[in-house]
Amino acid sequence: MKLQEMESKTKTKQTDHPEVVSEAEWLVGRKDLLSREKEFTRQRDALSAARRQLPMGLGSPARRVRCLTGARAI
Repeated sequence: MKLQEMESKTKTKQTDHPEVVSEAEWLVGRKDLLSREKEFTRQRDALSAARRQLPMGLGSPARRVRCLTGARAI
């Protein structure tokens, strides 16, 4: 790769930083984000609870696992 190609790629990969705001504006944004994070956590917890309530199924009789003494049916 040529030096000019490397320089052009590094210039385009600069990170955009968020704007600088007052503490009051930041606090409003932070509280909004916190409430959205809490709602997401509640939804994830409800989904996890629903998954745990699913009935268990029996494994296939042809299912085999490897162990120290060889392959065994479970």
